[in-house]
Amino acid sequence: MSTTKILKQDLGLELQQLLSDLESAKGTSQSLSIRLGGVDTKIEATKTGLEQLIDELRKRIGALGEVGNFNEKFTYDDNGNVIKHEVTGDIIYTIDYVYADAVNGTLDYSNKKYTENGQSITIKKVYTYNVTTGNIENVATTTTIV
Repeated sequence: MSTTKILKQDLGLELQQLLSDLESAKGTSQSLSIRLGGVDTKIEATKTGLEQLIDELRKRIGALGEVGNFNEKFTYDDNGNVIKHEVTGDIIYTIDYVYADAVNGTLDYSNKKYTENGQSITIKKVYTYNVTTGNIENVATTTTIV
């Protein structure tokens, strides 16, 4: 069984920037300006500021659908690739995976679909691979709200 390694560049741009900001603030007393959930937030790199950051991160993680009681179901194709990820319970969404090369497990794109505040939201991620290493090199994300 192979293991998927999530690299910093595999994360959304907002989370990549947050990690960079946190790394640059280690051991300093500077303030951080970070963007969480589309909102610019300035946080002092003090105990109070870090507590504020943790609260903001909890809110952001909750908004990403990772907090609550829920069940996850996976459906696979004949090559062992995940083609559908269904989440039910406190959180409800599906992710469909489409492969450019199913035999080698090379993703073309994925669509995450859910409803929030009466609006249908689709998050499409298009994957680009490094030709030499075969690792995911870039993910272009488009969000559609209807």
